[in-house]
Amino acid sequence: MKKLYRKMPLLLMKNAFAILCILIMMMTMIPTTFAAYGPSSADLKEIGSQIEYPKDKEYLDDYAYGTIVAPKGHSVYCYGSADRKGSQYTVLDGEEVVVLAKRKDMLCVIIPSQRRGRWVREEYVDVYSGSTGTSKSSSSTFRGSKYGPGEADLKAINSGIEYPKAKEYWSDYGYGTVTAKWGDTAACYGTADCKGSKYSVPVGEDVVVLAGRADMLCVIIPSQNKARWINEANVSLYSGSTINSGSNGRASYDFDSYGNGAPSSADLKEIGSQIEYPKSKEYWSSYVIGTVYAPKGHSVYCYGSADRKGSQYTVLDGETVVILASRGDMLCVIIPSQERARWIRDEYVLY
Repeated sequence: MKKLYRKMPLLLMKNAFAILCILIMMMTMIPTTFAAYGPSSADLKEIGSQIEYPKDKEYLDDYAYGTIVAPKGHSVYCYGSADRKGSQYTVLDGEEVVVLAKRKDMLCVIIPSQRRGRWVREEYVDVYSGSTGTSKSSSSTFRGSKYGPGEADLKAINSGIEYPKAKEYWSDYGYGTVTAKWGDTAACYGTADCKGSKYSVPVGEDVVVLAGRADMLCVIIPSQNKARWINEANVSLYSGSTINSGSNGRASYDFDSYGNGAPSSADLKEIGSQIEYPKSKEYWSSYVIGTVYAPKGHSVYCYGSADRKGSQYTVLDGETVVILASRGDMLCVIIPSQERARWIRDEYVLY
């Protein structure tokens, strides 16, 4: 008995040391927490990043959040320096990133799933929250031509989007703000058929309407000095006509919102989704709100098709989703914060 008492302090010390080691390991696994006061070199230092650090004036005022968009569907190159002469890496399509800074056409980002910092081309990042613009300006500062909208407006900002046809330009400029049924951004595109590059524009952003084709508007976003095609349903006009032929200012379809009507392909068409659409009989009778559950605590895979053979993406643990349909053990959901639709395993959604 005396021997046991003598060993007790030693056993307690060993147990305490073991617990301390476990706590340290857990702390190193916690994803980066981004500061409330905005991006800075502290974010890169926290993860021990050895990439080229942005200059102080290059950091954004606020964090922006987005996903990697790989034109060829698998991955894109990223770098250890903004001039792309440093170490070269790859980052997968659909990977979540946090944008810290911008230098010309390059963004300095952190990839939370890897706890790494990288420089990546801006065109490869679809920002769904925040903005990478360096300054804001109102659409009232837009200086158009006294002759009305035309391709000169797009050439003036060196826009690389699809240009409207001559007959599609409005007789006068239209002015409005971006709206969205779900989330805080709306999808916009480089082409009127929504098959070109996809981008996000924050709700409330001022836009200047140049032209229209079917239910799509060609707009300039003054604060970003960029042009995009956007669904007419996502623009609330306060000056100008919706189309030269006299549209009433609404899209041809009044899309359902949560709790009104039932899920259908219209919900996917509204956000320009290019995933595999469910069959008519697979849509649920009502919308159901759910939360993503990641067993390993960070994120889970989701897909562009119900057979999981399409494009692969990630969705973060705790993300809110709206369930539209199901097929087997797969759910077709909309992710409001990203204004995207995906197929995801039923076991990864709590509802």
